[in-house]
Amino acid sequence: TFEEVRKEIRKKETVELMNREQVFREILRGQRFRMLACNKLYRAELWESIRYPVGRKYGEDTSVTYRLMDLCQKVGYVETPYYYYRMRTGSALHSTLSEKNLQLFDAYNEMLVYFEKNHPQLREDACSAYVVRIFDFLAELKKNSEKEEQLQVLRKQMKRNFGKLLKWGKATGKQKLLLYLLMLSPRFFGKYI
Repeated sequence: TFEEVRKEIRKKETVELMNREQVFREILRGQRFRMLACNKLYRAELWESIRYPVGRKYGEDTSVTYRLMDLCQKVGYVETPYYYYRMRTGSALHSTLSEKNLQLFDAYNEMLVYFEKNHPQLREDACSAYVVRIFDFLAELKKNSEKEEQLQVLRKQMKRNFGKLLKWGKATGKQKLLLYLLMLSPRFFGKYI
């Protein structure tokens, strides 16, 4: 039960309390914890106004995590892993890249708009998280035979917020150059990754 878990946590370690902005910075950096649902416990009432997006098979955690955190005054963080999962072939986490996997970038586009509107002081962090995710995706794409199609879809996704990614994000000069090349010619870009 939740009460038993709480007692175990209290026995073993301290809970680090964070305010909303600290939590946002942590999930956007993706170092201590990310925008995954599997490693979080939420109060039930937070779900009264937020639902997972219908039809989205990839990136659905990203779509809701930051909005749920925005409803919290304080968030507790514990370092010890209390959740273990079985990795299986064919899961979303281990599936091959396809257009449906690019739904993650729908979630990132929505996130940029959300932070720009509700937390403009964090828009640079949100842009940086998006850029990091693009380069994670490009690293995965190296092994994919359908590279050109995937790059076209990524380009289409990036187009919506391309100026913001370069202006607000903390991308290096080399990353910005690579993003420009991708926007100009996915086919050319695909030959060299």
